[in-house]
Amino acid sequence: EVSAFGESGEGDDLDLWTVQCDSVHWERDEAVRFKHTGTDVFLSVTGEQYGHPIRGQREVHGMSSANQHNWWRAMEGVFIQPSQEPLRHDEL
Repeated sequence: EVSAFGESGEGDDLDLWTVQCDSVHWERDEAVRFKHTGTDVFLSVTGEQYGHPIRGQREVHGMSSANQHNWWRAMEGVFIQPSQEPLRHDEL
């Protein structure tokens, strides 16, 4: 959620982003881009830095072209290793 629009967890079509990576899966330590589905802009860093509400927080915005300012890398969190073979469900 970038716009903070909506109520009770329900937003709108402007909440949709596409992750662009160099492989089939987003791998640990791999840089990715986030492209906004509705506007075709890339989530980018401006370089501006602020002291409030979080010290060191940087401003982000959308850029129309892919460049060095819109690469992102996960630095912490939960990483899920995909299984080697896709799970198959045969309930019929």
